[in-house]
Amino acid sequence: MPKNAETIADEILVGMICGQEKDRYSALRYIYEQSDWRKEAMSKLRQQGVDEHDAKDVVQDALIILDRKVRGGKFELGKSLKLYFLGICTKRAYSNKRGQKQVAGQSEMPIVVVSDTPETEMLKDELKGIVRKLLDQLDDNCRDLLTYYMLSFSMREIRDLLGIKSDVMTRKMALICRQKLASLIDNSPTMKRFLKN
Repeated sequence: MPKNAETIADEILVGMICGQEKDRYSALRYIYEQSDWRKEAMSKLRQQGVDEHDAKDVVQDALIILDRKVRGGKFELGKSLKLYFLGICTKRAYSNKRGQKQVAGQSEMPIVVVSDTPETEMLKDELKGIVRKLLDQLDDNCRDLLTYYMLSFSMREIRDLLGIKSDVMTRKMALICRQKLASLIDNSPTMKRFLKN
């Protein structure tokens, strides 16, 4: 059976995600920024009644889940990677909604939903900038390790990427790097001012 363009593109994307780090990032960046997948997922989620802020979170979570599943061999080539991603988005939104209902059912206090305002968006951007500056103060190994860690790489993958000798040393280094970052946060006047607001 001849392969269509989508199947070929999916095979390339899967190969990139399972390949070297730079190829993986390129594939994930393509899916999130250049393809129409995110826009289509956002549209479907909005039609299902998911607010825009939650929909953005769902799509970001879905990309991380897609990455894990593809690298874990859970995606079956020959099926549509885009439909697989959209399915993850739908399931994730459903799980989030169920979780919110359970919390609401267990609590006698009403749940107050705070929508994002331009001010909260600006604060989030400011916080990201502060954290980026703090990460830049760390040595290259710690900065890389914490970046991989935040992107949900496993300790074994981090070990291989950074050329660390053992899993034990990787965990030890992760602990030291997190402590260094925590210390920078504790001693940052900018972060202290931010947290007081």
